[in-house]
Amino acid sequence: MSKTIKEQRKSLVTYGLLDAILHVLDEEQLPYKIDTSDLFYPYHYDPRLMELLGDFRVMVNFEELENFQEESLNSYGPLEIETFICRLVRGERFCSGKLAGAIRSGRLELLCKRMMNFF
Repeated sequence: MSKTIKEQRKSLVTYGLLDAILHVLDEEQLPYKIDTSDLFYPYHYDPRLMELLGDFRVMVNFEELENFQEESLNSYGPLEIETFICRLVRGERFCSGKLAGAIRSGRLELLCKRMMNFF
């Protein structure tokens, strides 16, 4: 079954986003800093990373977020990966450090690499 032009365009955008995110994650410095004097929002992220991750918010449907169930990371397909990344970005608003935890544990990098395998 061939992809529609809209699906092809989304695939190219997603692949480009993933590649750019991995580039930021592969740099020697962590893509965030911790400011212990800021009690409400101590994690400050690389603006490039937040801009790239912010694009995932636009791509995920709200119904997909509501029906999302966390399972083994290895079983995630493209939709679950996009949903997980979107939840990380949105979750960071309410739980400072949620995104940093995914970066530190390697989950974000693992999911980005896994998603690239679908293209």
